[in-house]
Amino acid sequence: MMRGTGEGGQNIAEEQRQWNMEGLRRRGFSVIELLVVLFIISLLLSIMVPALGRARRHARRLQSKNNLREIARAVNVYAMDNEDRYPISVATNGPDVQNLSWTAPNRLVAVDAQGPRQHRSVASYLSAYVNKVQIMHCPSAPRPFKYLEQAWDMEDRWDNPDNGVGLDELRGTYCFYWGYRGYLPDSGRIFAGPQTAAGRTGQSDLLATDYFAYDHHRHPEAFASCERFRTGGHMTGESSFYPSYWQIQTEHHALSVQTSAVFTDGHVDSYGDDEQTVALKISLSCDGGKPFPDPLKAGTFFIPRQAVR
Repeated sequence: MMRGTGEGGQNIAEEQRQWNMEGLRRRGFSVIELLVVLFIISLLLSIMVPALGRARRHARRLQSKNNLREIARAVNVYAMDNEDRYPISVATNGPDVQNLSWTAPNRLVAVDAQGPRQHRSVASYLSAYVNKVQIMHCPSAPRPFKYLEQAWDMEDRWDNPDNGVGLDELRGTYCFYWGYRGYLPDSGRIFAGPQTAAGRTGQSDLLATDYFAYDHHRHPEAFASCERFRTGGHMTGESSFYPSYWQIQTEHHALSVQTSAVFTDGHVDSYGDDEQTVALKISLSCDGGKPFPDPLKAGTFFIPRQAVR
């Protein structure tokens, strides 16, 4: 009996040992399988995350194009209600039409109006024609200006609460070229934005573009855009009067960015590289024929070549 019991105990112990070894083997295979699964997941993520990022950028670019179409629709309906004339450009400095200098075309609110019957805010012209203020902001920009909605709602009455000195300007992520004048350094000619929906001889049919500039006083010796550069760059910080942009220091021919423009007929085109753009400098004179000197860092803006006639 004792031998049988001993042999039985040995058999039970052997079976227990084999069961433990089998359990260990099963647990070992589970760890290996888990590592394989984790590897596959990480591999899929490394493929999918960049693809999702590109999809998001593409979606934002499409939304920006739609915004530009909506801006064109708004100014064209405004023209229908105002004897075919587009709004007066607010991108000016000066007390009256004859004694003014121009400023950056992305101005949403000027420091002062050109005269008592003019407006200092784009919203004062277009608020009845724009369904929501988000249309006036490029979704590809790093972030919107924190007072954009407030400034749009207050129109000519807007005063930046962070400043407290007096009426303040505001600039945005789109450039508006209706009624605008600027200087084209490559040809020595004057750029004249459209003043009427029907158009006039010598006037461009360009209405609005993404912000795309060089050597602006906030971005000396650098390119800046509301669309992100595909070759690098970084985000600029916003100020009391400006939203954030994407910025990069490189040669123009080395840029890799796709910006958009909308024309009087409502169609939107993309442009960005050196061969597709024309430089436009801000003018000191009312007629657009006298550019700001380069040391003043007034900035050079880029418009599609097809917009120059």
